[in-house]
Amino acid sequence: MEAQARELQSIIQCEYEDALKCLQEAGGNMEVAMNRLLDQGGSAAPPHAGSATQPNVAEEWKPVPNTEPPSWQDAQDQDLQRAFAASMEEQARPQSVGEDDADMMRALAQSVHDQVPSSGGTMRADLLRLRSGAPVALVPSVSVYRVTSLFLQVLLATPPACDAFLSFSVPDNRTIDMEQYWAGGSPRHQRRSEDRTWSDVPVRVRPYLDIVQRVQTLITFAHATQRAAVVTGDIDAIVPSEIVLQASRNEALHVQLESYAEAVVQAWKEARAWEAERITQATRSATDAARAQFINSKSTVFQSYAAKAYDTPVPDLACPEGQPTTSITLTHTALERSVPACLWCKLAASETMDSLLITRPADVLLLNIQQQGAEDMFHIDPVLCLDPFLWSKRQGHRIDGTDECRQLQNLVSELNALEAQRKRLTEPTGFLIRPLLEQVLGYYATQDKAKHIWMQQIQDYVQQQVASLQMQQEALQTNIQDLRRHIAAQVERAAQDTSLQTVPYDLCAAIATSSTSECVYVRSEETWWCIENGTVAPCPIETWATDARGSDEDMNFVHLVYARRGAKHTGNRPELTALQQAIARDNERARSEVARAVGSTVH
Repeated sequence: MEAQARELQSIIQCEYEDALKCLQEAGGNMEVAMNRLLDQGGSAAPPHAGSATQPNVAEEWKPVPNTEPPSWQDAQDQDLQRAFAASMEEQARPQSVGEDDADMMRALAQSVHDQVPSSGGTMRADLLRLRSGAPVALVPSVSVYRVTSLFLQVLLATPPACDAFLSFSVPDNRTIDMEQYWAGGSPRHQRRSEDRTWSDVPVRVRPYLDIVQRVQTLITFAHATQRAAVVTGDIDAIVPSEIVLQASRNEALHVQLESYAEAVVQAWKEARAWEAERITQATRSATDAARAQFINSKSTVFQSYAAKAYDTPVPDLACPEGQPTTSITLTHTALERSVPACLWCKLAASETMDSLLITRPADVLLLNIQQQGAEDMFHIDPVLCLDPFLWSKRQGHRIDGTDECRQLQNLVSELNALEAQRKRLTEPTGFLIRPLLEQVLGYYATQDKAKHIWMQQIQDYVQQQVASLQMQQEALQTNIQDLRRHIAAQVERAAQDTSLQTVPYDLCAAIATSSTSECVYVRSEETWWCIENGTVAPCPIETWATDARGSDEDMNFVHLVYARRGAKHTGNRPELTALQQAIARDNERARSEVARAVGSTVH
């Protein structure tokens, strides 16, 4: 709660003690506490105020306490939230509030109306639905947290990822009562610092363990629930602050997805490392080698490894370990419009990076897609094979070692040399020379005709040289584009070669976005579904694999998830008896709630 109080203090610029008091009165609910502080006209904190009373910085990673589920019948809180949302545009911004904080406050205020029932205690209609063979739709508790629900939605559709989280051996012990979990509330059972299963966890590991346990609970609930939609409020409560800031700054969605994926996978790695330490310490024959073997067996679930490639094959050289990466960002251009083509460009040598090969591919490929001058839709392959990019298949031989690739590299080097030459003419000292020449010409036009003619000749010479260089650059750029297009076509054809398909990956999910909405396409029981705004509808892959929205040209793919065929996490799953019983009770409530809602609509 101390971390929440500091966050409230930084957003509203109030006293730390006031923020902490309101949080305690609101049971840890950030939004209710924010509303009460604003209703009180929270006094601005002077510079460095409250520094003596704030908790130690070492406590910053203390897990956020789980709050009571929101009371949908509390009319007073609803009135406060509606008043806050309506008054945000009229309220004067304090001078000490920065742009980031103001953006975050506006985003939170705008999302309040979506979270709170519109009329006396009536639950949102989109949540009062039962599943009918479709996957569960995940809905963010606050719109600024949409990156959470989007990433968890694709994670839920990826079997190896689900297996990895479900096999974590230390489940959450708060799952006795899940009555309001589906509506965004955390489990009612509060985690206490003195609980044996929590007090034994090192403080540094607790925030990571908290994320893993909550994701494990969400996956279990989503697999067993009969509800059609679930609000991700329990996990939204612990979204890293940098992700919230990225959302408030309207960062590109692929950037937010990459950051959040890194955070979740980092939490999974740290929790697994602690789990390995815990297991080996409990074993009499515990050794560092056993611990390392346990961690190594889990390391390739989400992480791929890549190492520098060689100019010629090296069959006698053992495959190196390489450097790990969680997600791979691909650039969708007018020439590279598929995963193989973009991946080739990612691994080929550049001015700042050596040519790379994948030494150990992950079981789950998280691919972010950024747009760069793309005109056509991104083409998605239902099956992706990594053989052309693997160290073991190429014996360490670089993918850009052909004559055409070397020709492309030479053309790029020549283009860069021409650009450097052009800059020496137009910006010899780092500043543009053209304005200076024009000033000198204007001066000599009235002062010295001879020098004016001489300077005019210099200007004409510079312009001629620049024009000549630009013509050469345009010709080189045309040749480079033709070569890139030819190489991309070769890579795409090679990807269809059946002899190079020994490591197939199946597409599990895709995220497409436009200026107005986001769509998540997921595969469940061999059927493809489109999830948008909490609703689920069947959508064959043929209708969107090369065109996410038909006539909607603004829709672009930003994230793809592939899973290695046959990959399975071998860890034993813990018995989540209390959670399963709580879900069964909630399923009974769901049926009765929906029946009452349908009956009241009929009458």
